[in-house]
Amino acid sequence: ASRETVNKALADFAGRGWLRLDGRSVVINDVERLSKRGR
Repeated sequence: ASRETVNKALADFAGRGWLRLDGRSVVINDVERLSKRGR
């Protein structure tokens, strides 16, 4: 995936509250939902 695609996905997931972008780190808030999304 391109960097742009990954950034859009991360922003979407952050908007849903599944994770938080903290500087150069990604903090996962909802492991279960992210796991279900990946299946």
